[in-house]
Amino acid sequence: MQKTRHVVIAALTLALILAVAAIAYSQKGDPKKGKRIYDAYCVPCHGETGAGDGTRGMIEQFDPMPRNHTEGKYMNKRPDDELFDVIKEGGKSRNFSHIMPPWKTIISDEEVWDVFSYVRSLAVPSYKPGMAEEKKGR
Repeated sequence: MQKTRHVVIAALTLALILAVAAIAYSQKGDPKKGKRIYDAYCVPCHGETGAGDGTRGMIEQFDPMPRNHTEGKYMNKRPDDELFDVIKEGGKSRNFSHIMPPWKTIISDEEVWDVFSYVRSLAVPSYKPGMAEEKKGR
């Protein structure tokens, strides 16, 4: 009886460790690192709060204006791979604005995921996993 109890406790402990590891692994990017990159490269067009009101977009009168990343009704429906591709490959990669440049020669894939994670954090209402209609995994 005692041995069975130890086996059950060990199995439950292992299951808990694996569950925590899976949750940590599923987190795509670090939003704190992403904010630093966003501030350096994205703020001129998307603005300090991500509302699409950056000074460059205003001065150059972009058409269309940069995406408002705080608009949760729109942003929360965007699949992860779509956001990743637009950051890495530019707007044209997903038939969005040609004005959005590709950042693949400036930042690494890991940093793209960091920016992605920060962009996800800007949406109001807040993004919750599963809100987007995922088309393919990365």
